Amino acid sequence: MAITDRLSEHLTKLRYEDLPDAAVHAAKRLILDTLGVARAGAGEPGCAEITAAVANEEGIGRSTIWANGKLTSAPAAALINGTAAAALDYDSLHFKGVTHPEIITLPAALALAEQENRSGRDLILAVVAGGDLTNRIALSTGRSSGWFTTTIAGVFGATAASGLMLGLDKLGMRDALGLALCQCSGTMQAVLERSLAKRMQSAFAARNAVYAAQFAKHGINGPVEAFEGPGGFYTVFEPGNVDILFDGLGQRFEIVNTGIKKFSSCACNHAAIEATCRLIDANPVKADDVKSINVTITPFMQQLVGAPFDPSSNPQVAAQFSVQYSIASVLLRRKFGLDNLTPQRAQDPEVFKLARRVKIEVDQNATEMLTPATVRIETANHRFEETVYAVPGSFDAPLSDAEVTAKFHDCMKFGPAAMSDARAESLADAVAGLEKIERLGDFLPKRMAA
Repeated sequence: MAITDRLSEHLTKLRYEDLPDAAVHAAKRLILDTLGVARAGAGEPGCAEITAAVANEEGIGRSTIWANGKLTSAPAAALINGTAAAALDYDSLHFKGVTHPEIITLPAALALAEQENRSGRDLILAVVAGGDLTNRIALSTGRSSGWFTTTIAGVFGATAASGLMLGLDKLGMRDALGLALCQCSGTMQAVLERSLAKRMQSAFAARNAVYAAQFAKHGINGPVEAFEGPGGFYTVFEPGNVDILFDGLGQRFEIVNTGIKKFSSCACNHAAIEATCRLIDANPVKADDVKSINVTITPFMQQLVGAPFDPSSNPQVAAQFSVQYSIASVLLRRKFGLDNLTPQRAQDPEVFKLARRVKIEVDQNATEMLTPATVRIETANHRFEETVYAVPGSFDAPLSDAEVTAKFHDCMKFGPAAMSDARAESLADAVAGLEKIERLGDFLPKRMAA
């Protein structure tokens, strides 16, 4: 059976009852986390502008804007919520595939779940299936040749999730995946240039997934060989190992290996941030006493976060993608929280001055992408060194349920419409019992109202 046919059959035969408890639990953690980071990110640069750009669709649909509880069309909600979810770079990450599935699959799936008044079980199934497909595609292709893996893989995962929300049959799902291929896009250039477009690429994929599924539902046929054809994904975008794509399909769900971030920054910074936090927690290191700072990172990390820190154009994005800023920020502020990445703090002359003193070395023999990172700090009388081999929040160092909940509450207090602890707790309880909710049509508006 052809790749696209086989995937379509798998997706349309999958049922909630087929999901292991671990996958359901992971999905609810990731849904909660994504709602939180999106609410926190809704006031960041680019988000208000995106909302204003599609304001003409406000009130004409049944899908919720997570920042304020207002209703809009499903494609507009996927775009707005997807942008907010990516804005702080605090969203979930499959650390091995280096993909961010939930900022694409959840905005698309939840927008359509509200529109179609589907159940909580339906949403969990869609998030699990969509995240699994996204991660499997990323794992099958290995390292990116310049495409933004999250979006070129995620548009298919989110389309799968959207197709399940619309009840597509096998042929309809195949058409939807073909239509996703026609809208597959996103490159690393937006990241390398530190542009606001970086946080929009995943939102474009979420919106495109909604359109792909809706078009297929209305009878638009797409290419039937979306993955294997001479103009298909594996030919045009990235070559891949199909054995990895199908290994354990339907029995093992990669969503259980998707991590939840501890820090609001590009994951390439996290090992260095953690190393610096450990150093200052265990030793009497103060920024004023530092004579030299060195960090050793991997070639992949160097590509994304190793450029000299330059906040002159987009200060927040520059800070999110700078290991120099990350280390300097921890040394000056003694922690790395949500407020470390405000544009005002990113432009602080003191952090800029310290960041430019961080010397970067690249371990050309490193085989992993996101670890290890070694931070060495010298003062007048001491030399401190710390190496981190497992990224906090990853499969090897996961956050506990209590830590995920605490992060969610911090996020709900941070955004432009801070939410009380009581309201945040009510939303968290609803997500925890999501499988019991029969209709999602009125699930979010009141809970997310500003």
